[in-house]
Amino acid sequence: MTPWKVLEREFCNSFINYAKNEQAFEELRKLKITNGKVDKYITEFRRLTHRAGLNENNEANIRMFVQGLPTKLVNIVIDTHPIPSARMDVQKKPKRDLWTQSTD
Repeated sequence: MTPWKVLEREFCNSFINYAKNEQAFEELRKLKITNGKVDKYITEFRRLTHRAGLNENNEANIRMFVQGLPTKLVNIVIDTHPIPSARMDVQKKPKRDLWTQSTD
């Protein structure tokens, strides 16, 4: 195989993979739960995140997952399992001034 053919094949493979990732991301962005089938929604969400090359546990992707759920369901879940405020979970640490610290 000539170097040109190798380059052409690699370029086509890269472009096709990129296009597949973008298509999966668009489908993921538009994904909504239908007919109350939560299991099917979760399976499709996982399939599309994998196809798009995304981590399903990433905060932005979790938000996308929640956006596909009916508002009523989201409210029920939040009311049942409140999310603790991040400010309550993080203990305040004193600020360190790097310029005035001793070098001992």
